[in-house]
Amino acid sequence: MQLPGFIGLRWQALSASLPGDPSACIVDFDATTFEPIAFELALLSCPPDVAASVPKRQAEYFFGRLAARLALAPLGHAGFEVRSGPMREPIWPEGVIGSISHSSGRAAAVARSRRGRSGVGLDLEVPPDAAAIEALLATVVDDAERARIALVPMHESTVLTIVYSAKESLFKAVSASAGRYFGFEAARLSNFDVGRQRVSLEIREDLGPRLQPGITCAVDFLLLDDGTVLTSCVW
Repeated sequence: MQLPGFIGLRWQALSASLPGDPSACIVDFDATTFEPIAFELALLSCPPDVAASVPKRQAEYFFGRLAARLALAPLGHAGFEVRSGPMREPIWPEGVIGSISHSSGRAAAVARSRRGRSGVGLDLEVPPDAAAIEALLATVVDDAERARIALVPMHESTVLTIVYSAKESLFKAVSASAGRYFGFEAARLSNFDVGRQRVSLEIREDLGPRLQPGITCAVDFLLLDDGTVLTSCVW
């Protein structure tokens, strides 16, 4: 798919339905074709820190915001520009929660009506190499989680990536209501349901009135064609 005037940018938009969640808008793009004038042509703002960054970072930001615009259209916000707040957080329309993620030539966004929900988190992760797997094992999961991961009938690196991505989605979904940053140890893997494509994370720290230790949060996951992991958490 191309938009008029996008000076030959190569990109394609599609949707992916997560179990129990609305469709996420996914944009596959070739960062090597990106030119900064695309912001002007698409009527999208380019923050100063992004403008000063390398073309790859500019492309990731651009296509992330483009995916957000496409995700908002079904909610009646066609053409809305998701700008960045003081902490570089996306600013969504009143009454809407959303999330943006990007990874290796792919950007994704999801938007939902708030309707009593606190937030939504979306995360994309590419398959890790050997060094990354060791880093994830050392920083993302504890001994109990590693034992549980070993029991899942999937390749260990895939399961580990899903758990890592699930914790990232949880952070995005609840960090605003929690009012603080928190580490991977704040949530522990309690169940991995391959059939339902769902991970359960048990909260282990005080993350706000609705997220006390012992509460379980569900995170849905999907494996894309190239092995990329897509997860989403609504809270």
